[in-house]
Amino acid sequence: MEELTRQGKSGGINFVSLTPGAVEDTEGREYRILPIEMEIESTYEALGHFLGLLDEMEKSLLKVQSFNVVTKGEDPSKIHTRLTVYLYLAKGPQGG
Repeated sequence: MEELTRQGKSGGINFVSLTPGAVEDTEGREYRILPIEMEIESTYEALGHFLGLLDEMEKSLLKVQSFNVVTKGEDPSKIHTRLTVYLYLAKGPQGG
């Protein structure tokens, strides 16, 4: 999650909230899923750049599960976005 926030802040993303959920076990698979709920404020350009960075992250495998974008106030270039991101975590040798 640190890499995620670092990348976002460097690209002009203001994190309003960042809430990790409960880790979901994926029976029969070699990974678990950590859902992360995010609320961010940015411009459209910064959001596009941030979503591109998520795809390029080297230390983590992420999936944007859902997102909702609305304009913020009178300035149409400022947006408020709610995202649900799945962070895939490798299971250890004993499955946990």
